[in-house]
Amino acid sequence: SNLPATIRVASIGDSFTFGDEVLCEESWGHLLETLLQPHTQVLNFGVNAYGLNQAFLRYQKDVRTWKPQIVVIGIISEMIKRSVNIYPILQDPEWDFPFARPRLVMTNGVPIAVNQPLPTARTIFSFKKIADLPFLAFNEYYRPYLWERAGLWYLPEKSYFFRFAYSFRAPSDDLQEERTEHALQLSQQVLQWLIREIVEDGGIPVVVFLPIKDELHELTATKSNTVPLAIRLFQRAEIEYVDPSDCLMNVTNSEAYLRGGHYSPQSNAEVAHCIEPVLRGKMAQLQRGK
Repeated sequence: SNLPATIRVASIGDSFTFGDEVLCEESWGHLLETLLQPHTQVLNFGVNAYGLNQAFLRYQKDVRTWKPQIVVIGIISEMIKRSVNIYPILQDPEWDFPFARPRLVMTNGVPIAVNQPLPTARTIFSFKKIADLPFLAFNEYYRPYLWERAGLWYLPEKSYFFRFAYSFRAPSDDLQEERTEHALQLSQQVLQWLIREIVEDGGIPVVVFLPIKDELHELTATKSNTVPLAIRLFQRAEIEYVDPSDCLMNVTNSEAYLRGGHYSPQSNAEVAHCIEPVLRGKMAQLQRGK
């Protein structure tokens, strides 16, 4: 055949791209490489808990040097929300990653990280109060009244009983819509930048929507009008994307996701089968361009 010896594909994203909870051989990235043999190498740069902002920085720092001809950008809706969050624990108190995320801010039209270098876990835990953490203004999940309030609240909050009773009826999250809007705006700019950089580097970007359990359930439900956040992002940015939802519906509901919420080996296989024809098309495009 007249195919080049190797077409290099790189994938970036979070744990759904990395292939959390399954063996490396069962991840969709590895399965894609198997399906596209003998001329394809797939390098997986997915990292657990990443936001879209981190996937962008990861491309710049680690992926670009490998000069991949195709870059698969795996996106779950949660990655959009993570873009406006620096300290994961403020978004989800049960989170067990004690690290900080870089926070990108559009500066003269360019996404730039404002909080570099990132504080270490030790530095984060050295602060006496949540309110003292640096760059809190950029952390849109920080709601002061959930932590410590000033003034007259000071005395009752000394009481654990008061805190316990109060926790049953947490204040409503009045800023949710505004925060989602900010996250969508920022993510749109970051994703468009990422795609532009891949193209300028001579690569072909392929955006893949990776539905989580609730979303797949919604998509299968009849007459559901809930649009997953990631799809809202792609529609706003007018970006073409691969949606493996139909493929995932080949797996029975109970077997599609594992305990931690990630894709089962069967689901990983379905995602790989869904992406394969798209990549074959892009590889043919590379051939014609030669």
